[in-house]
Amino acid sequence: MRGLYQLLEHLNLLNRDRHLYRPVANLAGHRGPINALSFSPCGYFLASGSDDEEIRVWNINNPSPSQILLDPARQWGQITAVRFVQLDINALGSEWLCFGTGRGQFAIYRKLRRATEFVEVLSIRVFSTGDGVESFAFDQYNQRFAVSSHYGKVKMLRFEKGNLIELWADELFDAIPRAIFFSDKGQVVSVVGMENGTLYNRDAETSVAKSTKVLKTPAGHIGTCSATANMLVDNMRDGFDVYSPGRPGPIHKFRVHSTRRYVKGCEFGEGGKVAVCGSDHGKIYIFGLQNDCANQELAHGNPGRLIQTVQGRTTISLLLVAQMEIMTSPSGKSPQVIRTRVKRDEKPDITGILLLSNAMFFLILAWMTQDIWAAPISIHLSSMARQLHRLNSFPSERQTPSKQEIPDVNLILQGLDDATLRRLLRVPSNPILDLQDRQIAIRRRTALTGENNNVDLYTPSRP
Repeated sequence: MRGLYQLLEHLNLLNRDRHLYRPVANLAGHRGPINALSFSPCGYFLASGSDDEEIRVWNINNPSPSQILLDPARQWGQITAVRFVQLDINALGSEWLCFGTGRGQFAIYRKLRRATEFVEVLSIRVFSTGDGVESFAFDQYNQRFAVSSHYGKVKMLRFEKGNLIELWADELFDAIPRAIFFSDKGQVVSVVGMENGTLYNRDAETSVAKSTKVLKTPAGHIGTCSATANMLVDNMRDGFDVYSPGRPGPIHKFRVHSTRRYVKGCEFGEGGKVAVCGSDHGKIYIFGLQNDCANQELAHGNPGRLIQTVQGRTTISLLLVAQMEIMTSPSGKSPQVIRTRVKRDEKPDITGILLLSNAMFFLILAWMTQDIWAAPISIHLSSMARQLHRLNSFPSERQTPSKQEIPDVNLILQGLDDATLRRLLRVPSNPILDLQDRQIAIRRRTALTGENNNVDLYTPSRP
């Protein structure tokens, strides 16, 4: 029994470990700090952009760079923002990769379904050479891009027939537009200022200001949840705050010790149930939104490492939270490593093992207590067998009744009086017979009401 208990305890520990994240692969190759990450909609590819002016596309199933995108003329500058989008909903299987650069360039690449590599669709300069792309968002309902620059410019671009058409341009004068995203099915575009922590909501068609919300702290990095519309904000002070659209203040606060005012990555995971937060001391924290405490701490380098960007995605084959996490240093001189932390179905499914262990436990318990339950169950089963045998043999034991057992109809008819017999046979009425019947009935009533308690039965003579 002790061995069985140890087996069950080990199985419970395995089941608990299935909910933790662990390293799967290290993706190394960039020669500078990594600024942006993005997963493809299918979940098979990861794109990473770095200060080395390169885009590396990684195959998740085979952790190696499947393609390296770069500008031979070296006009891009550092890669500041990367995102996979779905530009053509009719072209199933196609992958569209967009990115912005530190010299104001915006590029779109595409990989067809049967192709092996991404090819350039367009590359244009949306801002001046000294004004890099800070962030951009894609509106899949109207096929539009909202792009912000480091010096506060915001532009709305529509993708039509292989070209980007500028719809409007605006500017923020008092803050860097650190993050930009769409809401209300593309009707509202929101821009978050870095220094003042202000959320500017504008009409996506006309850029007219709709509302403004001032956050409680500066905004280093912004993560949004498409399922709940919540915002996860790096407050650049003591951790991360979660804001809801209808609340003026944060609804959750996650404390992460910080000694330097650097931008730290953050992202929602598991459909908005957890928050994945970076740090300036080489750790990644996974917080649960239900209990506001760290469910897990992931050691991601030495205490001097800065976790400045994280990215996560959930797919059918991979259950991912912070699927790819980046290790970077403030100086960018040490090797940069992308580390994958995946919660995936690689561990064996222990459901069958648990069922087998439970069956073994009950068998052992039954064997140890057979003296108590074996005899009563045996008697009960024997009784049921006898009853079943008797029921099965009953039809063959039935016998047809003999002629002596069948009552004689003549005897039955002779026992009836004439009046009843005439009614039974539906004989037509006769005045003489009716008179006799009435006389017999009178004599019966007289006999019943007499002094004696005897009942005499008189039958009329048959005609």
